[in-house]
Amino acid sequence: MATMERPLIALVEDEAMDVRHFKRLAKKHELPNQIEVFENADAALAFLRKTKSATISRPILLLTDINMPGMTGHELIEEIRHDPNLQDTVVFVVSTSDLETDIRRAYSNCVAGYIVKDAAGIALDESVRMLRHYCGAVTFKT
Repeated sequence: MATMERPLIALVEDEAMDVRHFKRLAKKHELPNQIEVFENADAALAFLRKTKSATISRPILLLTDINMPGMTGHELIEEIRHDPNLQDTVVFVVSTSDLETDIRRAYSNCVAGYIVKDAAGIALDESVRMLRHYCGAVTFKT
């Protein structure tokens, strides 16, 4: 089933300052999506599995950092892609890493985009603006 309903945004980020910055930008760009924040990949994966098993109708768009303690963002994406109930989740990477190996690994796991956080925050500002339009224009599978 497909829906034009705006997806819930699951933000997986272990740095509190980055979470606050994302929320400020979401408010600035009037991003109407509900945002759930997870400090680590394990918590996000548990939420996704619980949500999908409850057959919730709301689609989810996942934004994940790569470098986190415990399960990394790469490992989270790989878990999602190997789980038949989660494999169609839309995933964007938001990371300070601009290493070619990280970018290739993310795209090899079918991420929708790889956003490199810059010190000035310009890339994240543009990305949040893009997400507002993306979520309003794309039909998501529920």
